Amino acid sequence: MARRRRGWVTRKAIAAALDVNPRTTYKFEADGMPSRKRGRGQATDFEVEPCLAWKRARDSASGAGEFVDVARERARKEHAQALLAEQQYRLRAGELLEVEDVAKTWGDHIAAVRTKLLSWPPILANRVLGASRDGVEAIELVLEEAVYQVLTELAEGDMSPAPPRAAQKTKARSR
Repeated sequence: MARRRRGWVTRKAIAAALDVNPRTTYKFEADGMPSRKRGRGQATDFEVEPCLAWKRARDSASGAGEFVDVARERARKEHAQALLAEQQYRLRAGELLEVEDVAKTWGDHIAAVRTKLLSWPPILANRVLGASRDGVEAIELVLEEAVYQVLTELAEGDMSPAPPRAAQKTKARSR
């Protein structure tokens, strides 16, 4: 049997030094606690000081070692479960929407508005030119009607690519 080097201890001894169950040292070792494998089929050795330093660092990083109020933690868990149950109920009742559904619908609306706005220059150019004979107020009316048409279509959910019909009213008024 191979001899341990000076300063190295067994799993049982390191568990006692760390005040944990020897089985816990396997988890600690997997989590990065310093150790030395002596070879295939041989026990693992541990140095006490580096292992104690590792555990202190681990405990301070995770907040371990603090007093855990079981009743408070249970209440927190129950509160979170109640919130989740309420959310699921409201989702099924139609009071809440899935983020993906909202994002898709909103994206569709934005794309429709963009398409409509990009179609304006060639469509409204002639109408604005025709309205310019009647003055600035007529031009404003053409543009305002086009904007309100897009807003109405957006509110009604009908964003078909039909051009604005603002110029028809302007022509009818100017005759």
